[in-house]
Amino acid sequence: MVPTSQPPKNPARPDPDRIVATIVLALLAAVSFLPVLLTPIPAMVDYPNHLARMYVLGQNGTPGANPYYEVTWPSIPTSEWT
Repeated sequence: MVPTSQPPKNPARPDPDRIVATIVLALLAAVSFLPVLLTPIPAMVDYPNHLARMYVLGQNGTPGANPYYEVTWPSIPTSEWT
């Protein structure tokens, strides 16, 4: 065993660099969420429509599928370009 000049790390104490990185990440996440909180009008007022459409598409082919909706997937050439 080769002697080292550094004392062994205490596993119970977290690494200071990791703490700083966690704090910076939390601050950046909070700052990036501020526009959502500060806008008076929601960015997507048609969100309920999108949510309902995704629900219908997700339930397609299952026993819980709504019998009033039929999912058809047309072949549209431009849909592969976007």
